[in-house]
Amino acid sequence: VGRLATVVMAVLSFLWVPVIDQTSSQLFLYIQSVSMIWAGPVAVVFLAAVCSERVTDSSVKISAGVGVTMGVVFWLMQNVYYKEMGQSELGDFIRNFNFLLYAIFSAVVTGVILVICVAVEELLSGMQRAAPDDETKPLSARLTRCLYANWAA
Repeated sequence: VGRLATVVMAVLSFLWVPVIDQTSSQLFLYIQSVSMIWAGPVAVVFLAAVCSERVTDSSVKISAGVGVTMGVVFWLMQNVYYKEMGQSELGDFIRNFNFLLYAIFSAVVTGVILVICVAVEELLSGMQRAAPDDETKPLSARLTRCLYANWAA
């Protein structure tokens, strides 16, 4: 099985060479632009998981999934679909947008999504733990109590 997998990967690598040749004249820039797809989201979720106990696996999966999907779409638009966009302003902007700046943008968006997911999960878990006497209070009071209980500690 290992030898077969090695042969398959070698064949796929040879078939991928024209794509590399078409997208960039420098191999280093191509490798960096491909790693930009996942580097920002993975770094953000890793640091958040190390630094906070509130980060859950579902919030990591959602935020990293969105971040990597954004990276794949950006890479495809920059390297494959830019020819179809023609000489439009959007096509020129996407083609000339630096992939390192996109990595920063992707990390920020992933971080925002992660914070939102964690807040929503804590809000929902706090609402599930609400006391029965809270049912008579207005929703805003229950949400305020839940947010205070989860974030003030």
